[in-house]
Amino acid sequence: MVLAAMGLMIIPDPLAADDLFDYGAYLSSECTSCHRLDGGGDITIPPIIGWPEDIFIQTIDRYRRGVLTNAIMQNVARSLGEEETAALARFFSQQENRE
Repeated sequence: MVLAAMGLMIIPDPLAADDLFDYGAYLSSECTSCHRLDGGGDITIPPIIGWPEDIFIQTIDRYRRGVLTNAIMQNVARSLGEEETAALARFFSQQENRE
């Protein structure tokens, strides 16, 4: 979008709301190799679908900082940047239990 009167160009955020969901869907295969997308799970690998975005982000951050101590999840969390974490949070928050 160009604002001709001011001579400015506005560049949209590359990861707007819908793009965040799509990016999360793209990244989710690493998560869904253990965490089932249908909502099933058990005590060792809990379901993560339907989690509120803020809870998902806080949980990943707690693994990243070593507060939560599952070695696999710590490695996964430490490999994710803020944008990737936000995208995964958006994607999983919008998934419904199908079990």
